[in-house]
Amino acid sequence: MVQEPAQVGTVVEMSRFGRSPGYPALRQVEAYWTALLDGRTVPDRADIDPRGLEDALDVTFVAERIAAGVARMRIAGHHFSDLLGMEARGMTLNAFFDPAAKADMAGAVDACCDQPAQVQIMLRAKGEMGRPEILGQVLLLPLRSDMGETSRILGVIGTTGQIGRTPRRFEIEGISVTELGGGTGIRPAIPRPAPRPEAAAGFAEPGAAFDHAGETRLRPSKVPHLRVVDDE
Repeated sequence: MVQEPAQVGTVVEMSRFGRSPGYPALRQVEAYWTALLDGRTVPDRADIDPRGLEDALDVTFVAERIAAGVARMRIAGHHFSDLLGMEARGMTLNAFFDPAAKADMAGAVDACCDQPAQVQIMLRAKGEMGRPEILGQVLLLPLRSDMGETSRILGVIGTTGQIGRTPRRFEIEGISVTELGGGTGIRPAIPRPAPRPEAAAGFAEPGAAFDHAGETRLRPSKVPHLRVVDDE
C-alpha cells in the first residue's frame, strides 16, 4: 500500500492526497494489485483477471509504455471514452491532459515503470461554460510484460463532477510517488513549456488473454457503441 509521503520542497497540502472514500475504485484496484504481488515487487500483466475488478472496470485501464514518458491505452473502461467523447482505447494518456501538464504526466509514467513505483496524481479540470469543474485522482500501478520488462501500467481514475461538453482535459495539481523499494516523496506539478512528443510505435507484446467475464455489468456508456475491447 502507498505509505504517507514525506514532504519534499514546496508541496500541495497533504490532506488533499488522502485516499478519499469518494473514490472506492482506487482502493479496490490497489488492493487487487497488491494481492497479486505474492512476494514480488511487480506483478505480471498476465496475472490481471477482470473478474477481480468487476466493480471498477468502467474506470480502469491497462496501458503500455511505448516510449519514454508515453503510455498508450490498450484497454480502457467506458469512463475514459466519456471524458474524451470518443473511443479511448489506443489513445495515449497525454490525451487527457492540458498541454502544460503533459511533461508532468510523462514523468509520472517513467517513474511508474523505471523505479518502479506507485504513482498517485491529483487532477482538476477547470470549470467553464458547459463544462463543470471536475476533481479527481489517478493511480498508476506497474506491471511486467510477457518479456519481463516493467512496461505495462494498471491504472484507475476517480472523479467527482459532471463531464459536460467533451473532450475534458485535466491539470495536474500534484504527484505522489511511492517507490516500491521503500522511498516515498511528493512533489507539486511544475508546468514545463515543451511537452514530450507522442510516439506512434506499435505494440510488441504477444497477445495475453484478457477474459471479459463480468463486462456485462458495466454501466451503459454515454457513447453507446463503445465498450471495453482488448486487442491483445
